[in-house]
Amino acid sequence: MAVTVSKGAPIDLPDVVGDALDDAESELRDAGLDVKIAEPVFSDEDEDTVALQNPPEGSRVAEGDTITLTPSKGQEMIEVPHVEGDHLDDAKRKLEDAGFEVGVNRFFFGDTVFDQVGRRRRGAEGQQDHPAGALTRHRHAKAVPGPHEPVARGGGPPGPAGVTDASRPPAPERVAGWHPWCVSTPAIRTRNPIGGHVPVAGGLASVGLSYARDLGAESLQVFVANPRGWATPAGNPRQDEEFRAACAAESLPAYVHAPYLINFGSHTEATAEKSVESLRHSLRQGRPIGALGVVVHTGSDTGGRPRATALAQVRERLLPLLDELTHDDDPWLLLEPTAGQGASLCALAEDLGPYFDALDRHPRLGVCLDTCHAFAAGHDMAAAGGTKALLDELVAVVGQGRLKLIHANDSKDVVGAHKDRHANIGAGHIGADAFGELFTHPATAGVPLVIETPGGKEGHAADVARLKELRAG
Repeated sequence: MAVTVSKGAPIDLPDVVGDALDDAESELRDAGLDVKIAEPVFSDEDEDTVALQNPPEGSRVAEGDTITLTPSKGQEMIEVPHVEGDHLDDAKRKLEDAGFEVGVNRFFFGDTVFDQVGRRRRGAEGQQDHPAGALTRHRHAKAVPGPHEPVARGGGPPGPAGVTDASRPPAPERVAGWHPWCVSTPAIRTRNPIGGHVPVAGGLASVGLSYARDLGAESLQVFVANPRGWATPAGNPRQDEEFRAACAAESLPAYVHAPYLINFGSHTEATAEKSVESLRHSLRQGRPIGALGVVVHTGSDTGGRPRATALAQVRERLLPLLDELTHDDDPWLLLEPTAGQGASLCALAEDLGPYFDALDRHPRLGVCLDTCHAFAAGHDMAAAGGTKALLDELVAVVGQGRLKLIHANDSKDVVGAHKDRHANIGAGHIGADAFGELFTHPATAGVPLVIETPGGKEGHAADVARLKELRAG
């Protein structure tokens, strides 16, 4: 006679993948199941969590059945070959040999790799998962020909200023899975597109683009909200798409300037909170119009508090906004140092170091250099070698590839005056020669220039034309 012994009511196996190994084991044993621990494997799950379970989630098991848990060793660290300066074919071969899939985005003329970038995954406390930077979960590489700025959004591929959640760890580097690993080769029409800040009242596309064309602009900057208020208006989808499509078709790099009232260093709680919502609005509106970056002033430490207290507040308020930039076509956040007036948190190039450190040198964090501000803060661009010295120091402080935009403005006041009063190109104390030097420094390769000078459309067109002359040498 055969006797069948019931093992009790069936159990729906819970999902424990991603749970801490000890917690998962306890949960399963409490449910009356036996647990076997397999050898750890590399996976996308954090170290010492469950990478795999067998049987899988939802399986019907009985009390006493054995469940096998495979612990995670974390992501496998892979050495990234150095490919900057290589021919694109050679770069692709090196990356493929290292186990990466490689795609190509072209932004500049030629087939020599200028840059290699990728996206970092951030840890729960806002730190890199590994010293080298763990770069997302897909082992996929993308080759991007060219310097630092993209040509277009929408109809064309994104460029290095927003090509990925871009970070540029030095190579060789050891990283976890990537999406994407980017190398850059030279399709924008010039080394430094020159344009201006354009008015958009009446229509982002119908007014802003028309103004830009009248200037002969090759790049442009806009407001998406009242620059002197806290309102966060909804965009106009038709105008937004028309603007984005036109910028893509005409290879016009576009940028957003956030409202002037934003100050993450303010001791006033209401101002700090409104600053978060205002900047979040500019960042979110930047994406549908294809903006490559959103410029925000670095602010000041109000209320007489220690500088460290203000920077801690900057971190608390601003870092979560940076971490919200998870789409490949999200704009970069570009910090614009001020002229040094009042209790400025960031005016000189050296001030960017503590500011960047407070924000973990986030992979979506860049710099907008305003020449008038830098001159007013004390960088003597009018002196022999002054422009080169400024750019050299900037790169030393924030790293290569972080300079994404230049506000090209002459100054009505002398160096170190701490006064933000813009003058037309060559008509101020900086002088035309200093602007000419901007076009020859390696740090500015591919970086657009935008003017914010006085004079209305006629004066703006003249400044754009003057900068083009200086660019031509």
